[in-house]
Amino acid sequence: MNAKNNDNTPSSWGFFGYDILYAIPIIGTIFLIKHSFDNTNPARRNFARSKFIPFLIWGIVITGLLIFGLTIYAINGWAIE
Repeated sequence: MNAKNNDNTPSSWGFFGYDILYAIPIIGTIFLIKHSFDNTNPARRNFARSKFIPFLIWGIVITGLLIFGLTIYAINGWAIE
């Protein structure tokens, strides 16, 4: 393996800091999306994508469950009086 020496690669503490940053509710989500599509640092981009993909999956699952629940409620809940 021929590994390149990349000075832009964050340290372990850098990744830990990004993890804390991404955990902040609104600001973290903004930075997570920004870092997921930023090409200046591939290591940070890949780390952000590893956090962003489960975020998207959970968003799709929760939206699907919400739509399913509202559909069931609309079919059965409003008919009961």
